[in-house]
Amino acid sequence: MSFEFSPDPTYHFRCHLVLEHGGEFDTAVDDPLLLRDLAIQYLLHSAVISMRGQQVKDTVYRYFRLDPSSIHLTDAYGLTPVHIAFGRANPDAVAALLALGGASELSNAHNKGGMTPLQYLVRDMQLSRRFHETTLGQWGGYADDQLICEFLARRTLNSSSTTCNLKEFIAQRKWGCTCGICAGGWLSKRMRFQLKVQAGFCIDMMMSEKWVFKDDEVIDDPMDLMDLSTSYIPEHLYPSFNKTFYEGFQSVFVMTELLLEKRKEAFTKDVVARLIAGRDKVRFFLDEGGKVEHVLDAITDLAKGESSLGDGEFEETFGEDAEYVKLPTCDNDLALGLVRRMLGL
Repeated sequence: MSFEFSPDPTYHFRCHLVLEHGGEFDTAVDDPLLLRDLAIQYLLHSAVISMRGQQVKDTVYRYFRLDPSSIHLTDAYGLTPVHIAFGRANPDAVAALLALGGASELSNAHNKGGMTPLQYLVRDMQLSRRFHETTLGQWGGYADDQLICEFLARRTLNSSSTTCNLKEFIAQRKWGCTCGICAGGWLSKRMRFQLKVQAGFCIDMMMSEKWVFKDDEVIDDPMDLMDLSTSYIPEHLYPSFNKTFYEGFQSVFVMTELLLEKRKEAFTKDVVARLIAGRDKVRFFLDEGGKVEHVLDAITDLAKGESSLGDGEFEETFGEDAEYVKLPTCDNDLALGLVRRMLGL
């Protein structure tokens, strides 16, 4: 068995156990300690890395009975077993360590990374999210083990963010909410504002283009319209692109904007569909192949293009807007990829 510790400058914290007989000790930094010294001195650190469930609980308690100070022992980088347990998002180890007095380590930032156990955990969660969103193109939310560890830390620290129970905490934080009031745990108030603004912009542009239509004739090329939202209508629907179709398309934007103004109501494809049901012009739009998804696709994609992820026009226009500025900030304020996933796009 060999113990390998590898701090990564981009993650600040990385450690893992190599369970291979005769395996070579390898590290990303020059470590003055020999493999044997590591294995002997940091057995509890090793256990927290390699074990889960009841096994790690039993091991933590066994080491504590042998030496109560073992849960406070620091390695060559100033990290205690508590730091390791949070860095590995090992909830069983975290629970056992906190129960035995490890809570005092939650404020300990005296290590090479200069962070507390909770800060290591949150940093790793955020970096993992960023990697999945930017590199893999899709993020499945925070893992339950990560959230359980965060909950245990915040509850121990008497944080106001843990007035709820574990189930409620996981539901609220699963999709990265840091403001505590994201609708469904994923739609922040600032994101909702941006989407509402974009829906209103599309409506105004469509109003200015209605003069192009003559009676109910199909226009030659919808892409000639100045309205950007038209580009989200598939070409195979162009033979139906008359004034009634266009007005039905616009009506979906109108109802979507109204929904986004109702900040307590869920923003979903199904709710939009329910709001537009039965409207004559919308019925024609839907009967001809138009979909709610075309509207949601336009709003979210155009919002991304004008956000700080794109040309930044939204921030330039609303960065000092009184209504927008007073809204709480959240890690989900620019999570347009997540919004699209939640809307089924």
